[in-house]
Amino acid sequence: MRDHLSGLKKQYEVEYRIRTRDGRYRWFRDIGRISEYAPDGKPHKVTGLVIDISERKRAETAQIKTTRKLNVLSDLTRKDLTSQIFVLDGYLNLAKKHAVDQDQVITMLSKGEPALRSIHEIIEYTKDYQDMGVKPATWQNLNLALLLGLSHVSIGEIQHSLETENLEIFADPLLEKVCQCLFENSLAHGGHVTRIRVWRTTTPGGITILFEDDGVGIPQEKKEQIFLGGDDTTRFSLRSLIFVREILDITGITIRETGEPGKGARFEIMVPDGAWRMTGESD
Repeated sequence: MRDHLSGLKKQYEVEYRIRTRDGRYRWFRDIGRISEYAPDGKPHKVTGLVIDISERKRAETAQIKTTRKLNVLSDLTRKDLTSQIFVLDGYLNLAKKHAVDQDQVITMLSKGEPALRSIHEIIEYTKDYQDMGVKPATWQNLNLALLLGLSHVSIGEIQHSLETENLEIFADPLLEKVCQCLFENSLAHGGHVTRIRVWRTTTPGGITILFEDDGVGIPQEKKEQIFLGGDDTTRFSLRSLIFVREILDITGITIRETGEPGKGARFEIMVPDGAWRMTGESD
């Protein structure tokens, strides 16, 4: 009955399933302490608590199946919309060609093109949001995630300094997308940004990652709104900050904007103890 404890340390917590006499399987969570080992290294005396978690496992399985079905539906819907956008864009271009010498008509048709591009961006955004939380969180090197996020962005001559060294954080696999969104936000709304700096500092209860630029900053009354949506956050690039907060929140990481308006944006990402480590340290 205790074979699943072989090789464990004195304190343990494991989950396993067994087949009952009626042929069904039940899941159990075993929490306890090994007080004595046999000469062959296997546990000899164990004290602890065994909890039947079969109902929880069934609920988790049902949730996973439901999520998969919803993702399939979303994926098919997204593909259909993308196809129809392609068709609509083709008709707009044909209409412009046939509207020779009709400047007013051509102007109206041209105004529809940005809306079409915006719809396409929103569709792509929903794909990223659909993937949120689907795969389990993992330990990730932040410096690598920043570099990967930066690789999707053209920053031109803007100087950047990544000073997170060998810091790893426990986050959703979409951490790379978080980094990309932060860089994109600086480029889209920072104005005259010439420098972006990312660094870290240890704080009570965890570690804080600071993402700073030297652009125009964010007005005081907008600092929380940018994470919630609203009149000034209907543009796709700002709406990504909602996405950023949601991804980080999966593993208890929080983000806020604390920059001084007129002197640049400053995002403080607070990672709690247990969700950060330096490369080389044990789990």
